[in-house]
Amino acid sequence: MLITRNDHGLNLMNGDIGITLELPDPGGVRPRLRVARRSLACSIRCRVVW
Repeated sequence: MLITRNDHGLNLMNGDIGITLELPDPGGVRPRLRVARRSLACSIRCRVVW
């Protein structure tokens, strides 16, 4: 994914990049999409996006 607009509340800035992962839902209803991106501290952060 590529961020095209700053969102200071989510700490996302224009030009940030990451990958989208489809992970199983613990409840088994449907897969969940998560976005993983590298933070400024060089750690990987994931966020549920759907």
